[in-house]
Amino acid sequence: MSKYEKRIGLLPASKLTLEFVLGKIDQSIEKAELRVKTSRLAETPEGEVALKYALTTGGLLSPILRFPSQTLASNLYEDVEGNGDDNQYKKIDLIGDEIFNRLKPGFRQPYVFFVEERKRWNKVRSGNELMVVIDPFDETSAYQKGGRVQSSAIVILDEEAGLAASAIVNLIDQEILFIEKRREKYAVQLLTYDTDRYILRETRLPSVINEEIQIATLPRRISEISVLFENIPYPQMPTFGGFGLMAVLRGETNIVFDPKKGQPWYEAVQVGLPAEKMGLRVTDGKGHRINWGQLIDASFKDVDIRQTIAISNLSEVEHLKLLSDLKLPDSPLRTV
Repeated sequence: MSKYEKRIGLLPASKLTLEFVLGKIDQSIEKAELRVKTSRLAETPEGEVALKYALTTGGLLSPILRFPSQTLASNLYEDVEGNGDDNQYKKIDLIGDEIFNRLKPGFRQPYVFFVEERKRWNKVRSGNELMVVIDPFDETSAYQKGGRVQSSAIVILDEEAGLAASAIVNLIDQEILFIEKRREKYAVQLLTYDTDRYILRETRLPSVINEEIQIATLPRRISEISVLFENIPYPQMPTFGGFGLMAVLRGETNIVFDPKKGQPWYEAVQVGLPAEKMGLRVTDGKGHRINWGQLIDASFKDVDIRQTIAISNLSEVEHLKLLSDLKLPDSPLRTV
């Protein structure tokens, strides 16, 4: 247990504030920068920023989440005023915002920046910037209900909307799924981290072995799909996002799906695009590949976009059969 974690465990909720955590960011970034540099796990500027963001976020948030009574009673779970969106945006989300603000000098070229749960984007893109999207804290409401499926993510796209680098942090199990484009190939690494010295360790990507198909989706989506769950396995894992993707990777579940993603940057791109690059099967509700370029372009327009998405480690036949059983809706955008 790190000194930081011990201190949090002793703090009353009134002292566990956003200001307390923000005061730890500079020290955390220094440790993360040292570990990323000495580990040589990242080979590109975009990969370095993504990995530093992931390690800093994990180092700061994982210890906090181990103390739910203090965390939920603290001001970290107070609403951010003036959000103007349907999604919950809490003060704990502002930690990821500030981490990125202090890392952005690491970019070698202009970028446009988006944060999940902010107001509608409608940003102008000239076409030569990097595109950066972060989800500072996923599964906010689940934590309030006792669910331990929280994650954070950063995805960096190049000028042509191709994946340059991404890092998804499992804040519960202290894992980072790191993907980086190196020349024309993608390197995929599953890493573990500690919250003391921020040491990164590579772990072996597991083999998927399940006798029965396991599925995962958000609890609120169960009533939205037209299927009787006695005909298929009931969702064993109540999540979608980064935590769900790692579960698919490890073989803890075989498919994670959402029949109605909102603004598609949230997880359709943040989770689906990296999943596709690492070799998982990623489709819309009818089994079609998702046109990422079209989806990203649509995100810049003032339209209400919904994107059905399913990610699995199944064979094509099994994947399509399960989608048929689930009766997921078709994609609202044309697919390739």
